Amino acid sequence: MEVPLASAFKCELRSVIRFLSAKKVTPIEIHRQLVEVYGEKCMDIKNVRKWSHEFNSGRTNVHDEERSGRPSVSDAIVQAVEAEMLKNRRATIRDLEKKRRFRKRSTPGCARRTESGILPA
Repeated sequence: MEVPLASAFKCELRSVIRFLSAKKVTPIEIHRQLVEVYGEKCMDIKNVRKWSHEFNSGRTNVHDEERSGRPSVSDAIVQAVEAEMLKNRRATIRDLEKKRRFRKRSTPGCARRTESGILPA
């Protein structure tokens, strides 16, 4: 048996679901194929059914829709951290917290990708 692909982006899985749904493949068969290629933890059958129904109902976009509400990280914080990291590439999250007085919960250790690299979220 071949080794499953390491990981997949949501839009990649949704693209596969969209393609197979257009070919009139059942959600259970789509899920079986996803598990075969991407491994057990790719997407559960409930979400495969949901997305298959969405695409059969006319949806064409595989990306998440914009949500209303407050963003978890403001653009100003991202720009400030990015500027600081460009000055000092060895800066740690703790250094950035001290220098910019970020609250602990604003830098939980998650990462956000930008043009110049990965920044704390």
